[in-house]
Amino acid sequence: MNRIPNTLGVVSRADELLIIEDENSARRAVFHALENDVPLTILGGASNVVLLERVGGQVLLCRSRGIEVLERNASVIRVRVAAGEIWHSLVLWCLEQGIPGLENLALIPGSVGAAPIQNIGAYGVEVCEFVEAVEGVNLNDGELLELSAAECGFAYRDSVFKRDATVLVTALRLRFDPSRTPVTGYGDLAERVSEPTTGAIARAVIAIRQSRLWEMSEASSRTL
Repeated sequence: MNRIPNTLGVVSRADELLIIEDENSARRAVFHALENDVPLTILGGASNVVLLERVGGQVLLCRSRGIEVLERNASVIRVRVAAGEIWHSLVLWCLEQGIPGLENLALIPGSVGAAPIQNIGAYGVEVCEFVEAVEGVNLNDGELLELSAAECGFAYRDSVFKRDATVLVTALRLRFDPSRTPVTGYGDLAERVSEPTTGAIARAVIAIRQSRLWEMSEASSRTL
């Protein structure tokens, strides 16, 4: 059996461990599971799960990479991102490229493909605000599919992917407004940001998150 990497460091092994690098490998894995009636467990960064010592069937690790600018002008920026990209890496890439919007979502753990499933959000911003479409593989038949933002059924920390887990997300298409007004009026962020630039907001969010993680670590140490 194969050991499954995860952020908690739990020792967990899969009967079969497959790496998903693109749409083709995703489809092959799904077809294999369907043909052999094998259960599937899909993981991105494995940052929000506590794994069993043994996970039966196939475990798919999404490790696809790639960020592509589809369109960029004065009114819109459209980007396609592979599901295996690390979410925080995408945020940093957007900052480097001068693309506003995701700075409030800095340092959220996990992969890009997991973001729409949970409809991740922080400090007054949710990922659904930027989703143009979600690309994936239908787990019922192995065929490629594409869901518009409306079809994703986004709600607070929710989406159709949680209610009906039949899609292996392979990529996100995101849409940004270059003239977007920064969101700084939420909680601790309002107190820390004096100049509402994307970089300042991201640095403040990262500092807040790191501080809270340190506090949680300290509290945990005191209880042991």
